[in-house]
Amino acid sequence: MPVGDGATSCMLLLSSDEPRLEQVERQLAKLYDVITIRHRPDLTREFFSRLSPMPV
Repeated sequence: MPVGDGATSCMLLLSSDEPRLEQVERQLAKLYDVITIRHRPDLTREFFSRLSPMPV
């Protein structure tokens, strides 16, 4: 999702497997264009189900 003026964007991932999530976070941190990674336990499966599907 674009943030602000569109110069940056935000990606939300839903994972039920904590060890896998930790691995994904480590891999994302290695990418040069990743600014920050935040773990958001407050975003539940219900939050994701309310998001509009992205057009293909």
